[in-house]
Amino acid sequence: MSLQNVSLYEVVRKQFVYKVKSYTGILQSLMVLQIIGIFLVASGGSGMMSGSAGTLNYTITFFSGTAIMVMTILWIITNSILISTTAYKNDDFTFVSTRWSRHLANGVYIGFLAILGTLTSYMGINVIKVVYQALLIEVMYDMNFTYMEHFASLVTIFGYIVFCKRKVQIIATVFTECCHQRFYSLET
Repeated sequence: MSLQNVSLYEVVRKQFVYKVKSYTGILQSLMVLQIIGIFLVASGGSGMMSGSAGTLNYTITFFSGTAIMVMTILWIITNSILISTTAYKNDDFTFVSTRWSRHLANGVYIGFLAILGTLTSYMGINVIKVVYQALLIEVMYDMNFTYMEHFASLVTIFGYIVFCKRKVQIIATVFTECCHQRFYSLET
């Protein structure tokens, strides 16, 4: 028994820092999936329109960050499933903690991943614009957005990521608990 009284904030902070430092492979998988999404967008765009007026022929290709966002959502879904597995739960036993502090630390960590995924997926479409302009492939026309439209886009992407993450994490937790109860009931 210890005479030190540790606050919940300190336990959650230490668990969060541990998760960030030890789960670096998660960030590498984000980069790989978003690069795949960037190649998907760059290879064909998300829409095309062409026409002609006399001797002038034109083709317009629309680019959207949807493929990058879908890859980011797949990434957060797989990480939500991974974090709810028994092996990741056993990693939390290196700290003196409670279920409440473990759930808070996982929530803060997944929130951190969601913010990181939001920012990188939102900036991913700009990579395509830079590559196209650097290679002088096509003339790019970019729509000018206000700061509020950028902010609304970021909040929307974050909302989609968090919504998908929560649904999958709840399903994975329920599934894991049901499997454990069924396994332990078969042993007795």
